[in-house]
Amino acid sequence: MIRGLVDSFRVVRPRNVAQTQKRVEAVSADVRELQDAIREIRKTLKQQTRDDLRGRAALERELGGARRTAEKEIATVSAELEALRAQIAELQRREQQLRAIAEREAALDGDLSSLCEIMRDGPVREHVHQQLAAARVEAHPCPLVVVDNVLPEPLYRAALLGVPPAELFTDRTVNRRHLSVPFRLGPEYGRRVWTYMARTVVRDMLVDAVIDRFRPALCEWLRANFPKAGEHVLDRIRITSSDGRIMLRTRGYTAPPHRDPRWGFITGLLYLARESDDRSWGTQFYDVEEDREAQNVSPLWIDRERCRLVKDVSFVPNRMLLFLNSTGAHGASIPSDLSDAVERYVYQVRIAPDANSIAWLMNSIPPEKQSLWAGKVAD
Repeated sequence: MIRGLVDSFRVVRPRNVAQTQKRVEAVSADVRELQDAIREIRKTLKQQTRDDLRGRAALERELGGARRTAEKEIATVSAELEALRAQIAELQRREQQLRAIAEREAALDGDLSSLCEIMRDGPVREHVHQQLAAARVEAHPCPLVVVDNVLPEPLYRAALLGVPPAELFTDRTVNRRHLSVPFRLGPEYGRRVWTYMARTVVRDMLVDAVIDRFRPALCEWLRANFPKAGEHVLDRIRITSSDGRIMLRTRGYTAPPHRDPRWGFITGLLYLARESDDRSWGTQFYDVEEDREAQNVSPLWIDRERCRLVKDVSFVPNRMLLFLNSTGAHGASIPSDLSDAVERYVYQVRIAPDANSIAWLMNSIPPEKQSLWAGKVAD
């Protein structure tokens, strides 16, 4: 055994130990070099990863910016297309209006010469006053007068013939379509007839006759609303009229029960009915449960549940309806199941104090009541 140990010791000589040490040191150096290489690789990978992430974020930002820019450009182009469509629609509407005017102008060209004989102030005034004087004033649900054959028949036919083509009413939304009188645009025949209607028949002939018929009821109403204006307030103010407007109503039109603007003391509706028009397209009057004073000068809309129908004024040719905006309510409608071709025309005027009279009446109201009458004087 001792001999074996000696032999082993002889094998592990210093020379062998040194060689082994060198090999260990070489391997250790290789290991360190490999570790350094691994660290460098890791460092490089981390840097590349960071660069990739930054590049990807930059790319995403670039793509997002491009997307937002594209979305803005698309929105701009869409808006421009919509504006272009609106312009095209407006041009088409104007072209239709001008064509309708030209066609109506040609059709009525031969009738212009007859207007001088039709629009004669003396006979027209006499006829209008006679018809108003013969009409009965009703007190319920508000003071009102229904005047049949209010115009001489030739003038009524001329007024009906002079109603502008329906195309001229299309600038407004359905069931809010109207044209102020006198017309700025339209066939000459219609412009002449309706200027005469507004400036001569209504303003110079109709107003005074209407005030005479409504005098007792109007005086009572004025004294109730303007008590400090005096007993004879109607003699201290000037009553005039608007030029009015022609209103076109079509199927499905509904005006719920309401009262008109307060400063429009008396409303006048001339039914521009044709013989073929349905008589049910007139005006309905209602009693109002717990009726009360309007709280401003705008139209007063009233819940239908509080209303009870008491009078239905039929849509009769050459009929004028006049009523005091004091109590009750009125409305109108056209069934929605009718043809698209249905057209109901009415000429509406307001008979009311002029601007100076309104200011004078306002000054007579106690301060706590003035808010009920302040604001826009007409719709």
